[in-house]
Amino acid sequence: MTTPFSFHRVRAGLFTRNTPIILLPGTVISRPTGPTIVLCVRGIVVISLLFAPHRGLLQRRLKQWANRRQLHIDAVREILDAPARQVVGDEAQMRV
Repeated sequence: MTTPFSFHRVRAGLFTRNTPIILLPGTVISRPTGPTIVLCVRGIVVISLLFAPHRGLLQRRLKQWANRRQLHIDAVREILDAPARQVVGDEAQMRV
């Protein structure tokens, strides 16, 4: 006994989290299956490129943002610490 085709369509739609193109029957949207498959695969590839755990574009942007933010924080700390180091340096010269 085989499972109905609609079950596989629903499972594929849930698995890929794709648009309702997969869930709608071909007779309702009147589209050829070849381009529909190409568009679905393209959607899967785009999602994969965006959300890949270590090499995804979104992950890369988040790392760049975090690095940039840390660089700005370090720069502000450097600017704020400069007068304190100068005072400590002047006191050390006065003791000599």
